[in-house]
Amino acid sequence: MIDYQKSYLGKNLNSLSQLGNTLCDGGVDISISGRIGYNCRYKATPYWLKLKNRVDNTFELLDEINHCDTALDRDRGEDYKLGGTAKNLRGLKLIVYTATFILRGIFKLKKLKNKWI
Repeated sequence: MIDYQKSYLGKNLNSLSQLGNTLCDGGVDISISGRIGYNCRYKATPYWLKLKNRVDNTFELLDEINHCDTALDRDRGEDYKLGGTAKNLRGLKLIVYTATFILRGIFKLKKLKNKWI
């Protein structure tokens, strides 16, 4: 599991996630995973559930279960009520699918490397 507060990789991944969320009209200090977790918990539309499934399945490659719920718990006290126009949500979906495609490749390579060493 990545320590998002201490590791170099974790801090940078979290910063990129917050940037992507901000670009899609979300809160500045909220990660995309936290936003997805919030919307699944309180709105649970098929749109948010599909994104949660995609992100959670990606982070399971690093043995992290329920990543979006964990991110929501880390972001307690934040204002999640921003963002929501169709254009912004399409942008968020594009960011999530692109990022998870790249991360899955990286995580799978990391697991293969660990098996061979």
